[in-house]
Amino acid sequence: MGMHHGVVAAETSAAGLLEALERYTGEFVVKGEPARIDRLELENDDEGFALAIGESGGRAYLHDASLVLSGEPDLLVAVSRDIAGTVAGAGAETTSGSYWFVSARNGELLRFHWNSYWGQDAPYDVGTAHGSEALDPLEDLDGLGLRAALRDEGFEVDAMQSIPVTPYRWTFTRQPVAGPHGAALKAFLESHGYPDGGKMPAPQVIPRQGGGFDLGPPESRLPRGETGHTPRPQTRRAESAGLVRRLGRLFGLG
Repeated sequence: MGMHHGVVAAETSAAGLLEALERYTGEFVVKGEPARIDRLELENDDEGFALAIGESGGRAYLHDASLVLSGEPDLLVAVSRDIAGTVAGAGAETTSGSYWFVSARNGELLRFHWNSYWGQDAPYDVGTAHGSEALDPLEDLDGLGLRAALRDEGFEVDAMQSIPVTPYRWTFTRQPVAGPHGAALKAFLESHGYPDGGKMPAPQVIPRQGGGFDLGPPESRLPRGETGHTPRPQTRRAESAGLVRRLGRLFGLG
């Protein structure tokens, strides 16, 4: 399957990242013992959004099943200021064709990319593209481009596969901090969104090995050995509207 989560990486310890995030978002509750990430059930439930955090090489890595923390630019800018270092967030929800990347250092936004093929007619981009983006675009179904961009920022997110991580639930007791970068994105989407009934480009529906599907733009690079087809735009609306409405509520964009 494609990527359906986010990642936050920071130049601090796991405890330091949690402390900084809680300052703006509310409580994180431990939900089990540390373990390899592939041994954890990281599904959102009535107790909150699922997170898992660990550290490697002096950097903290957080698995974000909420799809919120990793894409909130003002939150990550604030955290970067508090830790006096670099913070990056990246993620995708490929069933709805949504991708995001945020990086900040010492309270300054460096890069912000947000795109949803279902919800907008052009990507939102701030800052200078990473060198890796020419070969590995951010909008890759399996997150290859996002991981490459994180490496450009000094983070090896694949380390999460081999280190012990602690599972948490985020209770969402407070909405993440609002600020100018989120407001700028919201204004952009208000002028670049598809109105109800508006004509949207038909995506590729890409069946994945093992079941399920992802959505990609017509020119998507398909994973090796997999094929796609292009449905009518109204079919896409029926398949993804619920997911996008959820993302819009979580990001405060609707």
